[in-house]
Amino acid sequence: MKRLKITDDHGFTARKLRKEERKIKDASLRQRVTAVRLIMEGYLGKEVAEMLNLHRQSVSTYVQLFNEGGLEKLLDKKTPPGKSPYLTEEQQKKLKHMILHSTPFEQYVLLVLDNARIHHAKQVQEFLRKHEEPIMFFFLPPYSPHLNAIERLWKWLERVCHCQPISQRSSCH
Repeated sequence: MKRLKITDDHGFTARKLRKEERKIKDASLRQRVTAVRLIMEGYLGKEVAEMLNLHRQSVSTYVQLFNEGGLEKLLDKKTPPGKSPYLTEEQQKKLKHMILHSTPFEQYVLLVLDNARIHHAKQVQEFLRKHEEPIMFFFLPPYSPHLNAIERLWKWLERVCHCQPISQRSSCH
């Protein structure tokens, strides 16, 4: 296994990195700096991963980011693009317009949410606050898969498909 190296310290020593760590309030970003500092102090990537409860690949990525752009690039926490949406931008706009404007004034749209992490994201919460009038939001209680219809589908799929050998999964198609 190849040892991780800090190829460009960008003027930082382990001591300076420790001072920077203390200034960072975001725990996940602080952990990135700690990982780089420990590598700088001579620990192996595997050891750092165990100490910080990270995957070795994460430690490797943090060292690579630091080598490429120093602390600035290491702390740049861009979210990954994720899965592309099923609807085009135009389709999304039409759907939003339909929900907001075609619902009769006396009625509302009931949207049931299951407390997935994404439902509590800042952008989603902003949307929910903006559109309180025509849309009524109902959050299912935590740990209540019996109330979530999709959970019943997953359970059925697991029971029917997962437990059968691949050759006998004709009922899954």
